[in-house]
Amino acid sequence: MEQNPQWKYKFSDSLGQQIAYNPHTGCIICEDGTEYSAEENKILRQKEKPTPLAVHIIKKVFKGTIISQ
Repeated sequence: MEQNPQWKYKFSDSLGQQIAYNPHTGCIICEDGTEYSAEENKILRQKEKPTPLAVHIIKKVFKGTIISQ
């Protein structure tokens, strides 16, 4: 994953891949190209447990939007 100095990078154990987080916008881009908006990120952070990989796969395959927990 090409790195932008304005973004934060880390490995997500729950997704099994590197993710990039833009602290200015709240958006996340995963190594596999899946993008999470600031609103989706906010919804997912409200959960106590990590997001299941199945949710990520469904979002990626169907290019969906997460609207609630």
